[in-house]
This record gives sequence, structure tokens and C-alpha cells, in this order.
Amino acid sequence: MARLTKKKTETAKAAEVATETQETLAAEAAAEVAAEAVKATEEAAEPTPYEAALKEAEKQAEEAAKAAEAKKVKAASINSANRAVIDTSDTVTLCLNYPQDLELTIPTSKGTIERIILNGNNTHLRGKEKGINPVGAYGVTPNVPRAAWEWFCKNYPEFWLIKEHLLFCATKDDKYSVEAETDERKALRNGFEPAAKMAGPEGREGSVTPVE
Repeated sequence: MARLTKKKTETAKAAEVATETQETLAAEAAAEVAAEAVKATEEAAEPTPYEAALKEAEKQAEEAAKAAEAKKVKAASINSANRAVIDTSDTVTLCLNYPQDLELTIPTSKGTIERIILNGNNTHLRGKEKGINPVGAYGVTPNVPRAAWEWFCKNYPEFWLIKEHLLFCATKDDKYSVEAETDERKALRNGFEPAAKMAGPEGREGSVTPVE
């Protein structure tokens, strides 16, 4: 009887061990299947080289658009604070030693553009087939809004005509004062004057003269 009981106990233990082993194997198999499934999902989610390049291009385009918008906002802020408040009742007279007329475009506080034509010193030659550019002369433009002139000087301080005193604002607007100030600067040259007659070496006949 004791032997039978012992044998039953051993059989029960063996069955229990077998059951545990089967459960362990089943769990390991399930875990392996799950790992394979996760790996397959990750591989499927990984973009192709084309998709990766497209995504990177979209990212760069978005960043560029944001930078451009920020730059635009900054420029608008600067420009809005840098516009001329035009007062047509406060004007100046500008003098220009240059053969062509010049057009100044001045942004105003009203959001418009003020266009100002400055008379060059050979305006009277326009339309003529031939003509000689004046030397040392100044074209005069009265009634230019002072704010427009000041805006131009502030934003174009290195403009060569201003630096060379070939474009200046008369201290007074009356005709005689303007003539006096331009006469003081008549020795200045803009580089477009006609070449002078050039004599040959001393003691030699002949000369060189530009053809009109």
C-alpha cells in the first residue's frame, strides 16, 4: 500500500513538472512570436530612402518659410519706422551737377511713394541731336519736400554725388542765393564733361579735339 501511494505521488510530481515545462515552452514561444511581430512592425514603419528624403525636404521648406516670414515681419517693422512724413509746406531747393535728371523714390508714412525728379544740368539739350554738356553748371529743382531730402540723405549717406558736393541743398531758396552757391562749386566736375582741346608737344603744330 505504501509503495502504491509513493508511486502515485511520483507520478503526480512528474505530471506537474511536465505541465510546468509545457507552460514555459508555450510562454517562450509566445514571447518569440510577439518579438517577431514587433520587429516586423518596426521594419514596416521605417520609411524608404525616398520617403525619408521627401520628409527632410518638407522640413527644410517649412523652416525656410518660417525664416522668410520672420524676415518679412522684421523688414516691415523697420520700414514702417523709416518712412518720410511729407509736408509740402516745408520745402528746399536742390542743385545737381550731373548731365541727366535723377528720380528719387521716397517711401512716405502714408504707405505711398513720393517720386521727385531732380533737374540735371543739361536738361535743355534733351531732344537735340547734338549738344555739349555744361561744365561746372547745376540743374536747379525748387519745392522739394524737406522731409524727402532728409530721408534720402539719411538712407543714402554714401551716394557719390552728395559726397562730391555735386548734389546739395541750397541754404536759401531765392534765385540769387542759389546762383551764388552753385557759382562757388563751379570748379567741381562730375566726370561727364566734354574733353578739352589738347595741344601737341611744345613747338609742334596740330592738336587733338573731341568730335561733337
